[in-house]
Order: sequence, then structure tokens, then C-alpha cells
Amino acid sequence: MRRLIRLSLILQIVLCGAGHAVLNVEQIRTGVTEGRVRVVIDLSEAPKYRIWTPDDPHRIAINIANSVFNNNVKPIALDDDLVQRIRLNSLSGPKAQIVLDLSREARFEVFTLPPEGGKGYRLVCDVYRSGKGTLPVGRPWIVVLDPGHGGQDPGATTREGDRESEIVLDVAKRVKSLLDAKSGIKTYLTRDKNHAMGLRSRIQKAQDVEADVFISIHVNAAKARQAHGVEVFFLSLKGATDEASRELALLENQADYEIDAPIDESVRDLPFSFDLIQSDTILRSSLLAESLLKSVEAEGLAASRGVKQARFVVLKSYHIPSALVELGFISNSSDCHRLRQPSHRQLLAKTLFDGIIGYHEKYAPQRVD
Repeated sequence: MRRLIRLSLILQIVLCGAGHAVLNVEQIRTGVTEGRVRVVIDLSEAPKYRIWTPDDPHRIAINIANSVFNNNVKPIALDDDLVQRIRLNSLSGPKAQIVLDLSREARFEVFTLPPEGGKGYRLVCDVYRSGKGTLPVGRPWIVVLDPGHGGQDPGATTREGDRESEIVLDVAKRVKSLLDAKSGIKTYLTRDKNHAMGLRSRIQKAQDVEADVFISIHVNAAKARQAHGVEVFFLSLKGATDEASRELALLENQADYEIDAPIDESVRDLPFSFDLIQSDTILRSSLLAESLLKSVEAEGLAASRGVKQARFVVLKSYHIPSALVELGFISNSSDCHRLRQPSHRQLLAKTLFDGIIGYHEKYAPQRVD
């Protein structure tokens, strides 16, 4: 045993000296709910990994490059009808392999999370159950676009007859058209006509279709006519970034008296799962918001007002990364003039498309043969 430990230390020193630091798999945690099995792999560094999905029997194998298991990491037997056990293999390279033995084919996603709140890097694998039968591995990446307001709630308006509800519906349809042409992505609208829809129903729509991201599209208005530009929000559980953001959230939330998102109560009883899901979702929401704003900034379509946080009801999904985009100020003459133009709406749609795809390519789960 001492000889093996010495060899392991020598191997790590050699690889570090060659510029290839060895990553440590420090801990593996699990959480089981009615909807899915979550496996959290705690790591010492940001991982590079590949995924292998053999089907006889069904397994999910995650190979982490330049990595070794800590001595306290052990295989895990689960009393579960989907994920039966988690096995560990130390491969040459060195390479740590985590294998989830499944009872059947299942939809899953794997994603990484950077250090936050005293936690280091994490590699998360969610294996989903389905009440509608088994879904194939590698299903489309699902985007839900939410055109704000609608029906008797026009949102922000002008004396000339401009209505926020109509502008954002047009932009959302244009984004959907671009996304629908992209292989491997399926897109839904919360509404495709000018009808009323409650905020809770919009969140429920995203949960019903098992969305990977949710983006609510709006235009802004302010008493100060000089206010202009684009801003993107993600959820804050504590308070708004600034007073203007707080007031905007209060105004948008008036569209619906139901302020709580539908939550899977089964996760609340787990020792870490609900807090992890909620904090990780907010982190991923911030990354989505940053990607959307970065795309707008890159095209120079409008002044950037930054990424902000506020307590928007429509962003309160506990497990779907969500962002709210304000495309401009209808109360500003220059912004309003551009928002009226179909060509400008198409450019806005293209920037939102680019931001969504940028997020997908950088942070969406990797499924690699």
C-alpha cells in the first residue's frame, strides 16, 4: 500500500511538472427525488470530461481527464429503480471514471459548476425519470420563450398605439424561427397570440415541457424619458440590484396575484438537494443573462444597462435557468423608433439567438460518444 501511495505521489509530481496538474475527485454525493437522481462530483479543479453511454446494459460513464480518486471516495449502492449503483474505475492517463448503472435507458444531463459560496468545482449528473415512458438519451435541448403581457394587459404603451405585448410577441416569434432552424434544439412559446396568461402559468409551461432554459422578453418604460438601452435580469432571492430594478419587478409582478412558482415539494426533505438545485439554478441563470447581454453588446444594437437581479415572479423556477430581457425603453423616443422597425426587431432576435446559442455551446450538458 505504501508503495502504491508513493507511486501515486510521484505520478502527480511528474504530471504537474509537465504542466498537467492532476485533478482530485474529492467526494461523490447523491440525491434521489420522484423526478430524478442527482449525482454531484466534488472536484479540486475545473474538469475536462467525456461521456460514454453503453446500452447493453444501460450505463452513463463519465471519464474525467488527468484525475484520480481521493482515498475516501467509494462506490455507492442506491436503493433506486433507475440508478442502481455508482461504480468507480481508475484508468490510465490517469483518468477517473464514474459509471452510473441504469435499469433502463433514461434522459440525462451533465454540467459543471464553478466555485461558489465556499464550494469548489462540481460536476453534476441529473438522470431523469418520466411519467410518459422512457425518453431517449440525447433528446433535444429545449428553449421556452416567454413574450411578456398579452390580452387585456398590453404592458408598456405609447400615445401612438405602440404596445409592449405586440412588440415582444413579434420578437419572440422571430427568435423561435431562428432556433427552429438549428439542429438539436426545440423551442416553445408560452403564448403565440395576443391573449392573457398568468405568470404562474408561464413557469408551469416551461416545467411541463422540461425546458433547459426560459427567457422572458419585455420592453421597458420609465418616467425619465432619457432612460434607454437593454438590460437583462436574473432572479434575486434577497433583493433587487437597485431601486429601479425593484420598482420594475413590482410593476411586472402586478400582472398576476400568484407570486409563488410551482415547486416539487419532494426535494425539500433532502439534506442538500433543494439548496443545491436552487443555488445552482441561480448561478446558471446568471450565466444565461450574461451570455444574452454579451451578444447585444457585441452587435452594438443598443446601450447596455448591464445584468441585474430582481425578484421577478416569472423567473422563480427552482430548477430551470431563467432570464428576463428588456429590449429597450418604449418611453424613449429613439428606442421606441427602433423598436417599431421590423428590421431592428429581426436584429434583436438574432442577438438573442446568438446569446442562447452561446450559452448552449459553453454551458449546456455535453453528450459525447
